Amino acid sequence: MIHDLLGKVHIPELFETTQSFARPLAGNLDELLRGKLAERANIKAGQTIAITVGSRGIAGYREIVDAITEFVRSKGASAVLVPAMGSHGGGTFDGQKAVLGKLGITDTLGEIVPFGEEVKLGESKHGKPVYISKAFLDADGVIILNRVKPHTSFRGEYESGIVKMAAIGMGGAKGARTTHAAGYMKMAENIAVAANTIFEKVNVVCAVATVENAYGEVASIDVVRKSDIMHAEPELLKKAWALMPKLPFDKLDVLIVDEIGKDISGTGMDTNIIGRYHTRAAFGGPDINKIVVLDLSEKSGGNANGVGLADFTTKRLFDKIDYASTYLNVLTSTEPNSAKIPPVMDTDELAIKAALFTCNQSRAESITMMRIRNTKDITNIEVSKNLL
Repeated sequence: MIHDLLGKVHIPELFETTQSFARPLAGNLDELLRGKLAERANIKAGQTIAITVGSRGIAGYREIVDAITEFVRSKGASAVLVPAMGSHGGGTFDGQKAVLGKLGITDTLGEIVPFGEEVKLGESKHGKPVYISKAFLDADGVIILNRVKPHTSFRGEYESGIVKMAAIGMGGAKGARTTHAAGYMKMAENIAVAANTIFEKVNVVCAVATVENAYGEVASIDVVRKSDIMHAEPELLKKAWALMPKLPFDKLDVLIVDEIGKDISGTGMDTNIIGRYHTRAAFGGPDINKIVVLDLSEKSGGNANGVGLADFTTKRLFDKIDYASTYLNVLTSTEPNSAKIPPVMDTDELAIKAALFTCNQSRAESITMMRIRNTKDITNIEVSKNLL
């Protein structure tokens, strides 16, 4: 019956095109990073330095981690890599090590050690417990590594960056649950006060913060002393907003997204790009009537967080979902909307036709449609003739 209903739906021809964005580049990451670490990272021989490694596929990830570990060793210290990703990877060491492996972060760069149990470090100024994974307490110092970018679920002076990595990444599953407990409306404030407690009680040697351009390349890389993090990060966030790519139209009838995944965005697809949110704490972006998601990236490990933002999906994606990983993610965030399953169609063609059939356009030639690979790569796009 569905095939009969959708069989005569016409799919508009799509034309390949490209968009151009500002493209600042950091340059030689290894040389640049080592020089800045030499200026701002006080490391002594014999120390063990823990480096945060998260679950995001950040640009230059392996090269950056390699440069940091080599610098630490050049000072006569030991470098260990500690998974810092809250509940991602199922919240287990093996799961998180597997996530890192898919991102190219392996023991060849430095020993990946278990994060250990979460220890209550103290309380924030709001009286909430602040947790930290034991591996960071056992180390003599910590280097916090993360990309700074707009968050997909909330707005504030601190979104996705060093402060969030301290509060949630270093805090483990308990830290993640505590900071998420009051919802995304309070998230920016909660991660800031939790991070301040961590900075007061833990020897954070420095932070390494990257900002990416619209092409997913490192636009800048900064080494920030602990005392400077809270006022430096908001400026880096402004830079990230300015460089962020966007779709060339404010309104679309149908958007086809070839793949979503945790390696692409925390919500599978970047909500700031598609203008769809699972929370009232974030806003902005284009007005898109129907969104079709066709597949789940291999590096996502079955975590389909973000599929709930789509209007239609495929059996191909549905069959790849790891429900334990996906549900742990949304339970921790307290926002289940991003994991709700939209109507599942047998094929890509039927999913696209379903979106066209329901996009509320009576004339097929008037339908505006675009196709992107994913929300991290929107340089090369396909558009319907009326958009071209």
